[in-house]
Amino acid sequence: MNKKLLTLITAGILSLSLVACSSGDGEKVESGSGAPVEEKKEETPKEEAKQEEVILADDDVVKIVVTEKVNDEVFGPTYKFLIENKSDKKITIQSRDTSIDGVMSEPVFSVDVMPGKKANGDMTFMDVESLDKLKNLEGKLVVLDEDFNDVSSYNITIE
Repeated sequence: MNKKLLTLITAGILSLSLVACSSGDGEKVESGSGAPVEEKKEETPKEEAKQEEVILADDDVVKIVVTEKVNDEVFGPTYKFLIENKSDKKITIQSRDTSIDGVMSEPVFSVDVMPGKKANGDMTFMDVESLDKLKNLEGKLVVLDEDFNDVSSYNITIE
């Protein structure tokens, strides 16, 4: 029940951030990495991402890419994500144990993606003062099923 309420509140806040005006001032994300928490079978080599994109996860379940970081004038510094659901079930992606430059931070981030579809999402940090302070992100992205059970998780870093 608590997870569902938290997800509903997070989704509401995220919806508000989508309606808010943004400045359009953005910076390209230059580097970062992601790794599954659980060891996965060996994968084939992936295509290199464009310079402004960082691939955080790419396996049989999901592909998660950070496309840029921008400053939302209302809610604060934000990473923009493109998420592709490769599974045959609806999934929700959320963040856990997140820090910015060594300081723990709880961003607003929850994205639902239907089977075989892609979705755009924003990871917004309301407690980070400016875009230039949004650096050295570390944390975990968790993939949840419709019953909010963990499907997989990925340790992430973005410089």
